[in-house]
Amino acid sequence: MTSSDLTPEQLAKIERVSNAFDEDWILDPLKRQIRRKERSLIRNIRDLVWPRHHTVFAMYWWLKYLYLGRFGKAEHGNYLGYTFPLKHDNTPIPGYPMKYELVGNWKIPKHDLRFLTHGPLINKDDGEILVSDKTKWKRLMDKLSTLSQPVKIILWIMGAILTVVSFFGLML
Repeated sequence: MTSSDLTPEQLAKIERVSNAFDEDWILDPLKRQIRRKERSLIRNIRDLVWPRHHTVFAMYWWLKYLYLGRFGKAEHGNYLGYTFPLKHDNTPIPGYPMKYELVGNWKIPKHDLRFLTHGPLINKDDGEILVSDKTKWKRLMDKLSTLSQPVKIILWIMGAILTVVSFFGLML
């Protein structure tokens, strides 16, 4: 898909997510790494409580803009001698998101992967899923749905009891 195939609304969204991604991430071509920028102590603490997540879609367009030099910064646009780090299939299957692959020996540090969402992002070298297509909440709900009915009832009753106890505990 080229930018000429996109609507103005899609282009505006791509621009917005790419700029947000650029605030938090950096491309290190010498180490062949895509990683988060160095953070101040305050930002690190904030990330523990309210982490700023980005989608794999945003990373793809950010990389595309970097390679095209569209950010207008001196350090951007000098990556054309390096392989493009992501490959995507551009053939979405109904009910399943677009799939991305990390190629060309590019790496993302393990501790930075938790800030990426809405994959799937797969390491082409070993087939490892780096970023799931599901959110943590959806994965938890999928696991809970596999539990047997009695376990679900017990968990629901425990949750109701804890809610009532904490409510009346706060009222005292």
